[in-house]
Amino acid sequence: RHIPDALIANNYGTSANRLGLLGVAEAEATWSAGRDNYLLGNRSLLSLLEEKCKNVIPKIVLNKQIKRVDFTNSPIVLEDSQAQRRFADKVIVTVPLSILQANDIQFNPALPEAKLTAIRNIGMGAGIKVVLVFNRRFWEANTGSIYTSGSVPEYWVSSAGRSTSSFVLSGFVTGERAEALSGQTSTVIIQNLLKELDTIYGKGTATAALTNAKVMD
Repeated sequence: RHIPDALIANNYGTSANRLGLLGVAEAEATWSAGRDNYLLGNRSLLSLLEEKCKNVIPKIVLNKQIKRVDFTNSPIVLEDSQAQRRFADKVIVTVPLSILQANDIQFNPALPEAKLTAIRNIGMGAGIKVVLVFNRRFWEANTGSIYTSGSVPEYWVSSAGRSTSSFVLSGFVTGERAEALSGQTSTVIIQNLLKELDTIYGKGTATAALTNAKVMD
């Protein structure tokens, strides 16, 4: 059960028993970007964005919650939670689905009924990522992913091909497993995941090698 959760359902932000096989098949049939994964060997993806978008970054406004989008005329008016207005020629809305479902943003004119129906009917489950940093590699050298039947169905070996001193596993979990973890503190989540890895690789193996960890819910 944890294998389809890891390989398929995780990619759709849910659990396998909440996922329609027909929808998955239709999505797979339209995929045209290949199956290869590409990694940056000596830098982070963030550093690449900072380099390529250096002229855009100074214009980014953070920590401003947009509550109203008025695209009746040009320019488009964006109004934040403090009633401050900004103006734009084009607007791309990429907020989480839950924000749209809760009607946290008022659109004028209202969105088309077909789009509102889609927003109501689309599901998005809970999602958690856990990054674990170790001072040694206790998994085999050619490992790309680690699959478990525990709380996290898949760990990516994020340090593969990158580092010889810091070894990183990124645990990704969505759907029911994420909902179960979401009510726990970061400390408890990390302790439980280490216990599961210790069960796989030997008593105390993962726990003793941990140097840092972060939970993103």
